[in-house]
Amino acid sequence: MHIRQTGTVWLWALIGVALAGLWQTLTVHGNFEGNWTALYCTSDQHPVPPELARGTYIFLNSGGYDGQWYRYVAHDPLLRSDLHTYIDAPPLRYRRILVPALASLLAAGQKSAIDATYIAVILAFVCAGCYWCGMWALRHGRYPAWGLLFLAVPGTLISLDRLTVDVALAALAAGAVVYWDAGKLLPCYLCLAAACLARETGVLLVGGWMAALALQKRWRALVAFTTAMLPAVAWFLYVRSSLPQAPREQSIPSWLFHWDSGLVGRLVDPVRYGFTEPLETAVRAMDSIALAGMIVALALTAVVLARQWHAAPALAAGMHLALFAIVNLKGFWDNVYGYARPFSALIVLTALSLPVSGRLWLAMVVAASAMDLRVLVQLGPQALGIWRHWLG
Repeated sequence: MHIRQTGTVWLWALIGVALAGLWQTLTVHGNFEGNWTALYCTSDQHPVPPELARGTYIFLNSGGYDGQWYRYVAHDPLLRSDLHTYIDAPPLRYRRILVPALASLLAAGQKSAIDATYIAVILAFVCAGCYWCGMWALRHGRYPAWGLLFLAVPGTLISLDRLTVDVALAALAAGAVVYWDAGKLLPCYLCLAAACLARETGVLLVGGWMAALALQKRWRALVAFTTAMLPAVAWFLYVRSSLPQAPREQSIPSWLFHWDSGLVGRLVDPVRYGFTEPLETAVRAMDSIALAGMIVALALTAVVLARQWHAAPALAAGMHLALFAIVNLKGFWDNVYGYARPFSALIVLTALSLPVSGRLWLAMVVAASAMDLRVLVQLGPQALGIWRHWLG
């Protein structure tokens, strides 16, 4: 591939991260008085560590969101202090160490810089995701600007809004596909190893590659790729030995292994918000559209798996269908911010496995857009605040 073409891919990736950074800048100054810690969505219902309390933007009458916990992890990645006592589920949050650890490393020991470097790491993964998707588009005869579609992955939008770690896993899934297709096994391996540290569902990616190598009878490569899980296993053991014995619900996501009506039950019985009409009807309709998009994405993954049952990306996407099979808690499907994040890697893997010019690929774009629409509705008040601050 020509250097000029690669440079064009990087250009569009930088445009993508510039757009992401612009949104964050506008909303921080338009809605949160310039306080960047607002992006962590810290709740007033949980105590904030004293060393971080000063300057932290607190959301009143709110449960906050996951970014607040990963922020604490970034300030104590090796469990050397008592910060873990302020986290809702320390074993679970600490397993997802990649983004917090990179933020801590980038800060180079400067505690006051960690909040900023964490945001920088999130944006770096946005850039990487746009770059890898742009490389994929270029190799399939499309212009690198298509890499900007990584911004439309629901987990990307949510991570930009709430500083969750899911954008890292989605980007690494794209990187693994691009390097695998190019025959670059070492970078692919590194992406998979990092994915396991980004979120425990990264193990599903490694499982897909292992299954593909087994089907292809590439035994030596199979053994090598199996070791991609070892850094995560070693880290999980370190976390377990460093933390006091925790209840089971702090180690396993609360939405797993609950036998309920699941996605279908939530689709039949949408969430009731208590808004006045017609806002209540409109928001519930958006919820249904987003759930329909998730169903389409799952169906497309099944199609890809049936057609490419020997291909690593398809098998890795298919592994997420097994995850879906055990997510039967109706409450898990209440909000797109909840269910779209764990399945964002599925969206990336399936989209990059489909023919770029086919109807099925367009269907995946529509499915992701249906979920994005609900995310954008959630961002509506922020957009209004930006309008009033900058243009009002």
